[in-house]
Amino acid sequence: MENKKSILIVDDEKNLSELVARRLAYLGYQTYTSNSPEKVVRIAEDKKPSLILLDVTMPKISGLEVCQKIRGSKKIKNTPVIFISGKATVEDKAKGLACGAKDYLTKPFDFNELEGKVNKYLGRK
Repeated sequence: MENKKSILIVDDEKNLSELVARRLAYLGYQTYTSNSPEKVVRIAEDKKPSLILLDVTMPKISGLEVCQKIRGSKKIKNTPVIFISGKATVEDKAKGLACGAKDYLTKPFDFNELEGKVNKYLGRK
């Protein structure tokens, strides 16, 4: 049996991260959540997720900074990151992609769109 692909969901909005985790678990993914951006790199290095969903605007450290730290880690530098953010300008999206994210999803989002992006980067159809 194939191992479940895993997803780390990082958002300071706990209700949103838990909702996303439940939906992705229903689709067959193993999910982990974190509401603490300072701990993300350590958690990701430990859990080695197949994908990271990362909020841009969080307290203390931004998702952009977290993404840069992920890209600087030998253990997880190739893990795909998808930003989920309320920031919707072209400049915001460009900053997210420039720091190493594979994609950018704007809040509020449709779960079908999220599912499509997750499946795209995890090789499901």
